Amino acid sequence: MLLRTEGVVLHSAPQGESSRRAVIYSSDKGRLSVLAKGARQIRSQFGSSLQPLSHVQAVIYCRTPHGLHLLKECAHVRSYSRIAQHLSKLAVGMRICELTRHLTESEDPDPGLYDLLLRVLQALHDTSGKEEHILLFFQLRLASLLGFAPAFSKQVVQDLTEDGGFLHYEVGAIGRNRPATGSFVQASRNVLRAFAVLARADFDAALDWPISGNDLRDMRRLIENYLKYHVADAYPARGDTILRSLFTGPDG
Repeated sequence: MLLRTEGVVLHSAPQGESSRRAVIYSSDKGRLSVLAKGARQIRSQFGSSLQPLSHVQAVIYCRTPHGLHLLKECAHVRSYSRIAQHLSKLAVGMRICELTRHLTESEDPDPGLYDLLLRVLQALHDTSGKEEHILLFFQLRLASLLGFAPAFSKQVVQDLTEDGGFLHYEVGAIGRNRPATGSFVQASRNVLRAFAVLARADFDAALDWPISGNDLRDMRRLIENYLKYHVADAYPARGDTILRSLFTGPDG
């Protein structure tokens, strides 16, 4: 069956002497693994379209379900060229691709996730200095799409005092009192309020939320641990190490 679809290239690697294997998150069929024969040849028809972070139009010959499909055509819709020009943008973009590739099921389409990918990649391309905010927003919205959205009330968040409160990992609940059971973490009021904004507010409000310094570092760790709790061994940790070193140094 021939499938014509748009998608985001999440990963690409050499295959044999002249071909390339890629992972594309498509609008129609979700995450697909494809083989692009001859893609490494100098005059390949695929050009640079199989570079990660590319928004592409693809024609795919779909073989057995959940197998390696054959990529027949691929061309840029958008290349997000500014992302590759800045190390912090590139690192965040690649982390977004890594999380999507590892935490989604093969050929399980999610239009909401596809739209989220395009939105955050466009924001990385268009803005500067908001890279960590974009990543944190993406991580929490990905959590919601995967079925473990944080569950808290707006009033409880507003009522937090300077003493801060607790985040219960299992249900994503925020409260002033230490939970009697389960896994949880204590955090400052600033961090818990930022967590609530990133989980619920619209994209522009999330990017403009004032959090920086130690609060931003604590926020990053809190969201990392929230995801790890829910996806366990599926969580790809390598990208966290790279970003931690990039944004805060090796001890950050």
